Amino acid sequence: MASLSFATTRFTRLLGNSFRVVSLKPLSRNVSTAQITEQATTAAKKAQNSVEKISALRKLIVEDALVAKEILKEIWVKEGLAPPNKAQFEEAQGFFTKHYDELRTLKSKKLQSYSGRDYAVYAIRSVEVAGFFFIGEVIGRRSLIGYNV
Repeated sequence: MASLSFATTRFTRLLGNSFRVVSLKPLSRNVSTAQITEQATTAAKKAQNSVEKISALRKLIVEDALVAKEILKEIWVKEGLAPPNKAQFEEAQGFFTKHYDELRTLKSKKLQSYSGRDYAVYAIRSVEVAGFFFIGEVIGRRSLIGYNV
């Protein structure tokens, strides 16, 4: 019993939307068995409440997953979807092997034919596109710095 009285036990407890760790402090040598039992009972009740909350949350998640499964099944049937067959895989592989060399040589020829002016124009256009993106972000946030949390 003496080693048990000095042990620190940790329990996790669900409080609202967040978890926090609750620790039982080490007991002194002058603690009665009734006090140890009382602390253990309190900790067990807290653990049981946490398990009940987690199991209720699990039930909701499972129900939502089953509903999503049924909706996707209906969409799959109505759209006539099917996984690709072996012939489609072979067709795609043939297309990529046929056009890979053409694309690779086209890129290298095209990049060598550009002048310094062309690269400058592309750099300026890239900066312009990035600028419009960031302006859109500021408008969407309705704030110049960060999101309002």
